[in-house]
Amino acid sequence: MAHRSDACHIETFNKLLGQSCEATISTTPVQIPSLEYLLALKIHALKSMPEHRTMRDLDDVLRLIERYKIDVDKEEFRDLFIKHGNIELYERIARIFRKN
Repeated sequence: MAHRSDACHIETFNKLLGQSCEATISTTPVQIPSLEYLLALKIHALKSMPEHRTMRDLDDVLRLIERYKIDVDKEEFRDLFIKHGNIELYERIARIFRKN
């Protein structure tokens, strides 16, 4: 019998998979998560992971924002942080982009 946390992980994975697209890398089919889910995963990692990952995940989020020209002042972007991280993380990242 699966634990409750296993069921939550499976449900989360299925949502992620449902929002992904298929690509091929060196003849191997892979699923690529949507931008929203990728950001959500990175934001969650920033909130919950050990300090040694912070710079890597923060850099990933900053690069995604830059690459996809995300407006950090949009409500949908802020809501990702409220749902998967916290308002302090949002303010920190938004401040970086408002300076530029």
